Amino acid sequence: MTISVLACIDKRFDALLAEFYGNNGYNANYYMVTAAGSSLPISYSRIAKEPSLDCFTVENCKLNKKLKGAMTTNLSISESLSSIEQLDIVDHQDCGAFRVFLPRADLNSKENEKIIHAKSLNIASNKLNFTGPIRKLLIDLNGTVGQLEDDNTYTVIYKGPGNNPNGLFFNS
Repeated sequence: MTISVLACIDKRFDALLAEFYGNNGYNANYYMVTAAGSSLPISYSRIAKEPSLDCFTVENCKLNKKLKGAMTTNLSISESLSSIEQLDIVDHQDCGAFRVFLPRADLNSKENEKIIHAKSLNIASNKLNFTGPIRKLLIDLNGTVGQLEDDNTYTVIYKGPGNNPNGLFFNS
């Protein structure tokens, strides 16, 4: 099975994502499509206008539109090269793009960070025109991956190699 993965450009997570996909049988059977913020370029115009965040700016909207365009173009290219059977959207803990574009979000709390990513992942998955299954994932500093469920809770589907107690899913 070939999948496409929408992920952030953050170099801290390159090896962790490669390990996750390699250990789950994908090895070289995925296309990595990257943009700063992963789901955020797709969700920004909506999430930034939420009353609790209220941080929408025209400049950020223009930049996110460029990021979204590049991401969706690369996704389309991957679909033209292979039959893509699944799409994974992978956000990560401590994302600089989320901090820059959503300055009023309380990302210092593990629970609030999970909630903000859940909102962004949900909006992004609903906006993308992909006909197959979409997995909404969040990887923490330890490489542990949580899958966002329909009830907006995360189920740990992979235990990463790290043991940083600040990881979102540490001791899960």
